[in-house]
Amino acid sequence: MNESIFVTRQLPDGGVEKKRVYELTAEEARGLKKIGAASGPSLEFCFYLGWKHAENFQERVCGYTISTGGLASMIDEAQEKAGLNKPKYINVEFYEQSDKNSGGVV
Repeated sequence: MNESIFVTRQLPDGGVEKKRVYELTAEEARGLKKIGAASGPSLEFCFYLGWKHAENFQERVCGYTISTGGLASMIDEAQEKAGLNKPKYINVEFYEQSDKNSGGVV
């Protein structure tokens, strides 16, 4: 595992839960269930998209992988052609524990 990021969520009693989510290797991600994917200019932006579009994202997410290529490359190329000086995009895939792997890697 390389990097990690904290996700927080508001609890019903007014408290805040803070959870560390880890960057996974391809090997570690294989035993987990994919929640979804996002492309954006930063890891934080991709986490926002995950939170916005995946039900109970903060509770479910336990890890992520980062890649370039695919959609991120297409966006980078389009911005370059348009003469825009924007940050390079990344693709992030989010993972949760699978039913058969509830003990988990992370």
